[in-house]
Amino acid sequence: MSKRCRKTKTKRPGLRFGWNPKIGICFSVILILSSLIVYVVQMNNLATGGYKIKKLENNITELKATSKELNDKILKMQSVQEISAKVSKLEMVSADQVEYLVKKADQVALTQ
Repeated sequence: MSKRCRKTKTKRPGLRFGWNPKIGICFSVILILSSLIVYVVQMNNLATGGYKIKKLENNITELKATSKELNDKILKMQSVQEISAKVSKLEMVSADQVEYLVKKADQVALTQ
């Protein structure tokens, strides 16, 4: 073969990127450690969220029980027997004749 037919490799100017095993290993270790840290943080957040949800559910249960107790107390205090007992204790008497005031349309209170 002649010199003309031979292909020669020419070097291109600029940066040359090559694979350096040390950089690859360091990058892999950093990637694995950062992934592990993200995983631990997410699991911690999930566990904390679970405890918060359980605490709120317990709080809801307690509030429902308190609400039921208060409703029962209201019903008891509004019962006829309870009101009759309070009336006799306070020595109230029943009204014989009830009179209601009737407002006429043209009567209004004026402010000074």
